[in-house]
Amino acid sequence: MSEIKGIPLKQYHREYHKKYRLTPKGLKSERIAKWKVRGLIGDYEEIYDVYINTNFCEECHIPLIEGLYGFNRKVLDHNHETGEFRNVLCCGCNTRRG
Repeated sequence: MSEIKGIPLKQYHREYHKKYRLTPKGLKSERIAKWKVRGLIGDYEEIYDVYINTNFCEECHIPLIEGLYGFNRKVLDHNHETGEFRNVLCCGCNTRRG
């Protein structure tokens, strides 16, 4: 069995990727990967820049928060049929829009 720095290879890779996902580059990579799985198409770099730099819902204008919970959580709105990005909304407006 292969080892790196005395740690089994599988464990080393698991720990490396866990740390990587906490870096800005890792967070970006993981977020874009999730968008692709959910069917979003387009220029991911441009969409990511818009997403990161949007601090208010583009529909109701409330301040947005990062995270998994909250009615004012920042979400990426897109057309589910075409996969095209529309805008960055709060979770509430995105749910109302459908």
